[in-house]
Amino acid sequence: MKAQLLAWWQARPERDRHILLIGGAALAALLVLSLGVLPLIDQHRTLRARLPLLRGSTLQLEAQAAEAQQLRAQVGDVNPAGSTVAPMSAASVEASARTAGLRTGMDSFRSVGEGRLEFTMANASFDQVLDWLGRLRRDNGVRVQAMQADAADQPGTVKLKVQLILP
Repeated sequence: MKAQLLAWWQARPERDRHILLIGGAALAALLVLSLGVLPLIDQHRTLRARLPLLRGSTLQLEAQAAEAQQLRAQVGDVNPAGSTVAPMSAASVEASARTAGLRTGMDSFRSVGEGRLEFTMANASFDQVLDWLGRLRRDNGVRVQAMQADAADQPGTVKLKVQLILP
């Protein structure tokens, strides 16, 4: 095959070989341009158009972070130094929920790792749950790691999935 191709090339006049070389080089340049350079140029334009939006989002996030820091400073430390925080376990959190009248509404209550609890509720009073979580944070240093709340059938009630971090 290689010998046949070389023989075909040698059989071409010098002028034809130059034309074929120039055409091949032009074809290679067009391929590089269309498959490599033009997509990069399009992507650059797209990114340049999105940049102002991303900068605006960054400024908004920085403003929200500053506001959160201000609010945190206004509230102060929930458990100031020197205060005693009752140690919490899964059993004591569950007992606290029972005392708050929430345990009966919990579908599941389980430990999901070292110092972490998770519970779900199908039909809970949102205000009552928030009050209870606030007391847990204030009195015992229990923090909410994640919370998903979806509206339930009755007004003021939610379906909850909450993950807590014990101190």
